[in-house]
Amino acid sequence: MATGVKNYGAKAAFQIEDTTYNRNRRAILDGLRAIAVLLVFLEHSTIGHEFMIRRDMDFAGVGRAGVFLFFILSAYLLTTSLIQSGFTFTYFTRRFLRIAPLYYSVLFGLFIYQSIIGGPDHYRWWMLHYDGGTQGLFDHLLFRKGNFLFWTIPVEVHFYILLPLLWLFLKRFGRVAARLLLVFAIAFGVAAYLVNTRAIEDIIFTHTPFVNSLSSYDVFTFGVLLAWYAPRSEFFYKRYRRLFDLGACVLLVSTIVITFCVATPHFLWFKLVHPQLIYNSLFFSAAWSAIIISVLNGNRYLNPVLNFRWVRTIGACGFSWYLLHVVVFKLLLQVPLTYTFVNLNRSYINFAISLVCTYLLCRLTYAFIEKPFMKLFQVQNKPAEVSSTVFAVAR
Repeated sequence: MATGVKNYGAKAAFQIEDTTYNRNRRAILDGLRAIAVLLVFLEHSTIGHEFMIRRDMDFAGVGRAGVFLFFILSAYLLTTSLIQSGFTFTYFTRRFLRIAPLYYSVLFGLFIYQSIIGGPDHYRWWMLHYDGGTQGLFDHLLFRKGNFLFWTIPVEVHFYILLPLLWLFLKRFGRVAARLLLVFAIAFGVAAYLVNTRAIEDIIFTHTPFVNSLSSYDVFTFGVLLAWYAPRSEFFYKRYRRLFDLGACVLLVSTIVITFCVATPHFLWFKLVHPQLIYNSLFFSAAWSAIIISVLNGNRYLNPVLNFRWVRTIGACGFSWYLLHVVVFKLLLQVPLTYTFVNLNRSYINFAISLVCTYLLCRLTYAFIEKPFMKLFQVQNKPAEVSSTVFAVAR
């Protein structure tokens, strides 16, 4: 029996049964979050040449595809939690505690670093920087803006504020609301793509800071609709399980390969094929949503891979990974490492070391910063909420 949601007659289908099986299926979504994390990691590893795997593999741009996946997962998990448990004002406290401890720790550490180093230097190129001095710091603390790596944080926080309204809209009007939200997401995504590719003049996004923070709102809306539609997909999915399971595997591989080959400046023998693809949020929203539905319905080929412990661990620590992998890059650049004992390209070894160091650091920050606050609001507010963030923001 669903928990925390009353039966509203025709809207009873809006409920989602909160079973151990469903919770286990959602845990596998950490595996998908790991894919999002690694896409962001790959992009930032190519900003400088020290961590590039190969000179002909420039992953610039693929991180945005990972961010889209983060956003959809975050919207799906939070909407599902609201459907199961209903809305209380502690929702905002839980959301704040999920992001603020680690985010503020990084910001204050960066404030000290920039105060010592001074003006712009190489750290700007490693995406870990905020503009505006003390005022810029306060703007980031209040989620009013996000420079460079931090751009996803205010985007996600503003979505947190609007999500309860979207949930109420869906709860009240059901299928009609879902259709209207789908139309909105498509129209918004098309407009955003045309603006980002300079096909039309930007008359919306840069004129209002709050609206600008919703420049990925079509992606979040897909995540909200996914929470509404996924429970209804089970019967149809079971009828064509083999087709959908194989199709999701092909879609996942092809989405990543197409992103590498088409959207990046240089990948093997592909050069600047169509870099504007990375702004096509509708393409990525549809692809990621289809893959998530397949995983939620127990994809027999993807789920065992996504359920590997180390893969799920990377995804569970996704927020730490997103904020701290650039810190690892910067610190490793300060260490004069030599690799005369092995006959490998230096960048290969740098990449491998940065991957391992980021993994270890994020395990620590997750265990001692993120997880204690997650347990705090889980103890105070039962049933426990499924953890998410971007970038889980990237969660």
